[in-house]
Amino acid sequence: MSDYSEVVTIGETMALLRSSKPGPVELGSSFELGFGGAESNVAIGLSRLGVGSTWLSALGRDAFGSIIRHSIESEGVRVVAPIDPDRPTGLMMKSHQNHGDPLVRYYRGGSAASAVELTPVVEEAVLNARWIHLTGIFPALSESCKNTALDIVDLAVEHGIPFSFDVNYRAQLWSKDVARSTLLGIVSEASIVFGGKEELELLVGEHRSTDDLMKAVSDCGPPEVVAKLGADGAQCSLSSQVWSLPAHPTVVLDTVGAGDAFVAGYLSQRLANESPERSLLRGVICGALACTQLGDWEGTPTREEITALEKGVLV
Repeated sequence: MSDYSEVVTIGETMALLRSSKPGPVELGSSFELGFGGAESNVAIGLSRLGVGSTWLSALGRDAFGSIIRHSIESEGVRVVAPIDPDRPTGLMMKSHQNHGDPLVRYYRGGSAASAVELTPVVEEAVLNARWIHLTGIFPALSESCKNTALDIVDLAVEHGIPFSFDVNYRAQLWSKDVARSTLLGIVSEASIVFGGKEELELLVGEHRSTDDLMKAVSDCGPPEVVAKLGADGAQCSLSSQVWSLPAHPTVVLDTVGAGDAFVAGYLSQRLANESPERSLLRGVICGALACTQLGDWEGTPTREEITALEKGVLV
């Protein structure tokens, strides 16, 4: 496989223990083994849509790390993730509730991915990218990850490589005040910023409307801002224009990973120089289909699946 990749993502992917039945976890509960991580979810989503992608990270010398590496590679994603002999692969546990979103707990302190640095191998992969995708999870993992994320942003700016940024705020990892001070510096250099309403408000405070909120974020530097609104669809602002689309109707089994599928769908169209409206369409359909299967990425559609649905909505 060539060292060149259209899109490079960087971040932690963890093994996933998913409860087999809804309800609280109890003695005797059974689990299914999977994996997930925002950045690898996007990389897989892009690969399924025909966009070459690379995932950068680190993995432990354990069964979880081996399963993650081989599974992501089997999706056509190039994996650049050295083995850390001293730190484990992170773990998360997901239990489905009788109503609402699943409950997810993370066991990632001191993980291999929390020690990722801008090594020559990572730098080479970044410089060979057409586009870079970052999230607010990676810099929250540790001080070294924060520094690595900022180094990658500096490298991208220096070499004219555009990048997108998904706020993806995780309250378990850092406070809003600490996150804001770091993330605004990244947002100011990004070409596209994604976020839910509350995540965008974390950056610039509350606003009367989503339009005003996106404009305030855009005033920080990024020319293109995309608001992921869940059941209310999505909006995009670019060059003082705003586009909106409702959510695509679907049967929801698992909402985890839907936002990452949306990002993959949106980016796949923008990288093909499609309009924001068509990019939103692909994003909301990808996000909806991701909800139809259990798991963080398994429901992400292929290019063939998504094209048939798009033709029925936009002509």
